[in-house]
Amino acid sequence: MYWRQELLSGVIIDVPLTYRFLYAYEIGCRSANLVELEKRLAFLRNSYRADEHFASYIASWLVSARLWRRDFTYDELIESAPDVRLRVDLALLNNRSPNADDLVHLVYGHGQRDRLVQALRVVRAAEPADVVVAAAASTAPQRRGYVAFAGYPINIRGVASRAIDVPTYTNTAQDPVMLAIARVMAASELLIGDLLSPADRELQFVQHTGTGSAIPIRRNATATVLPVLPPSDTVEGLCLSSKGLWDVDMRITMVLVLWQADIKPYIEGEIALSRDLRKKHEAFTAALGIDGGIGALRRGFFYLTRGLRAPWRLDVEAPVAADLRMGTACARFTTELQHQLRGSAARARILADLIEQIAQDTRKSRSEIVAALVAGTGAEPPLGVQA
Repeated sequence: MYWRQELLSGVIIDVPLTYRFLYAYEIGCRSANLVELEKRLAFLRNSYRADEHFASYIASWLVSARLWRRDFTYDELIESAPDVRLRVDLALLNNRSPNADDLVHLVYGHGQRDRLVQALRVVRAAEPADVVVAAAASTAPQRRGYVAFAGYPINIRGVASRAIDVPTYTNTAQDPVMLAIARVMAASELLIGDLLSPADRELQFVQHTGTGSAIPIRRNATATVLPVLPPSDTVEGLCLSSKGLWDVDMRITMVLVLWQADIKPYIEGEIALSRDLRKKHEAFTAALGIDGGIGALRRGFFYLTRGLRAPWRLDVEAPVAADLRMGTACARFTTELQHQLRGSAARARILADLIEQIAQDTRKSRSEIVAALVAGTGAEPPLGVQA
């Protein structure tokens, strides 16, 4: 009671999570209507916003109160709602582009999909208009059941039933919005290669028949319309891939190769997954204070050979990164990129982009990245790259 008195006076005291939940339930007992409930819950959430776990619970109840009042506006509160499908539907209802992370999560569920999210952003940025928003504009939303105030143990005044309906564009795989999402997802997968496991790929869209059975919809990758991007075998295309499609492991692997191009025949011939490359990779990442084990190097080396925009081609087939063997796995730049990268100016431009990206990835300065490259490889900056 002392803590509650201080809170209402504007004094924020750190208390156990149970205290805050107990007060949240007390608000439900004492509020005369939904407007008062929202006001008091919002004050409690804002007072302890730093606790993301607690704030997400309060946010879900605030969203429920809003939906029960038929308010479907999209704002900061909806962005923090835990229901991914709801976030996508309400973004489209308000003519907004859904978040790329949400679209990937909507289709593939939980898990690390960072490269797929990156590829999706590249695909959507290359489109003249957001195809998902356009698909939503072409059809009226349906309605789906939504359980308001899930997990809230108090009966709320004015709320006769917690079962409400909300607008949705994502009911079935045949909805225009879901078909549009399927197209951009397929294009994203093609850009980065078959990143998803066979089990993941079986979780794709299904068509629900009149008998209640579900038939998987097989997507025809060859029929997917890809966005117009700079060709992958040009310097511009390589820069786009490094910024939009690669992760930090891939950038680190490539920057080490290009940094040593003047003293080792990486550009002219094979790029070996060698002990020398591993040793320099470990020294470089150690200087940056990040994980630089063989797994990170193998992963970066492997994914640089995957997808339509891969700059490398493996000498032998390797279905997964774990199949690459130290001292035997080799790759080559695509023929046109070999020609493009022989000039020091072209390499210097790509190196500058990679150094900037790695600096952002690792939260280091550009000069720290350059110093780590010098220390890790034993080679001074190539011609055209500033120390």
